[in-house]
Amino acid sequence: MREKLVAALQQTKEDAVYMVYHFSPKGTFRTKVYQKSFVEDLINDNKEIRIHPNFKNVIMIGETGVSLNSFEHNIYFETPNTEGYLEYVSKYNPYYKIYIRLNKKSKTIEFKLGDKYKKLGLIEEGSNGYVSKPYRQKYMKCDSAEELEKHIHDDWWKPRMVDIGRRVLKIKSILADNNKKKIA
Repeated sequence: MREKLVAALQQTKEDAVYMVYHFSPKGTFRTKVYQKSFVEDLINDNKEIRIHPNFKNVIMIGETGVSLNSFEHNIYFETPNTEGYLEYVSKYNPYYKIYIRLNKKSKTIEFKLGDKYKKLGLIEEGSNGYVSKPYRQKYMKCDSAEELEKHIHDDWWKPRMVDIGRRVLKIKSILADNNKKKIA
């Protein structure tokens, strides 16, 4: 697991930040945000690295926990040829982003990040309750293209659109296969 964490850190920028959990002997914890250098030092200074037994999204490095999402969301993807796409960035992390192009006329939505690309046809179902829902990796269910456009331009929904786009593109964590294992 150490090698995968180091590989993930090498794909991040120096100003990347990580959610770190400081656990007390009583089982409580406090969280604090740290720079990449702090996490690098944690990995270098500790022999034991494992998944927290109660929090599967926390990687224990010694007695300190680091959010798995912090590793995933900080990976920088160089994305060429983004002309015509809009960049959607999570308000919580500038490196957690996706490029989206909505074409209301042809009823399609395109997602792009790094070397991955996916085009989905829109299924407009009226007031069905879906603002945006990927369907069978070929379609995006929505009320209408106009409502989807309003939704994806709403700052509050940008983190969700990034999540959806990355799911559509099948961008997985480089650590995902270790979630079930305890590795020293």
